[in-house]
Amino acid sequence: MINVKNLVAASAFMILASCSPNETERTAGTKAVATTTPHASFIHKDTANRMLESYLTSVGYPEMEDSLRSWQVASEALRDLLMDETITELKISLAHSLDFINGGKFGQPAGFSPAALTLIISGVNASGNTVFYPTNKVVNRMYPCPPNCGTGSAANATF
Repeated sequence: MINVKNLVAASAFMILASCSPNETERTAGTKAVATTTPHASFIHKDTANRMLESYLTSVGYPEMEDSLRSWQVASEALRDLLMDETITELKISLAHSLDFINGGKFGQPAGFSPAALTLIISGVNASGNTVFYPTNKVVNRMYPCPPNCGTGSAANATF
């Protein structure tokens, strides 16, 4: 079974790989191929699906239906954070939910439980310093899937 440290490492790798300013991708058959293009922070949905399918397979989905698959966040929270024009990047941190902590499980392994894990998002400026929303706040209203998997095509595990 994969542990949370591996999830954090894999998440960090995916974020770094997908946000590299000099790298984009194109698909060749079923294999994702990296190419060099300036300012490519977006990847094609086929590449995203390959990355998602690898993760989903690693956690036993769809047989393990209750494994964490995604989070949704209210877009207005991100828009409000990004109104600060000094922000050049976002820091996305994996954390335990307050419900998990307040349930007496501070510091305990959570596996891939959607009820136990959340993301916290803050800004980062060009100097590499954290940029907070006014009064030292960060974005945290994440909705884990499951159980909040959305409707329509957003409810699917891949794009």
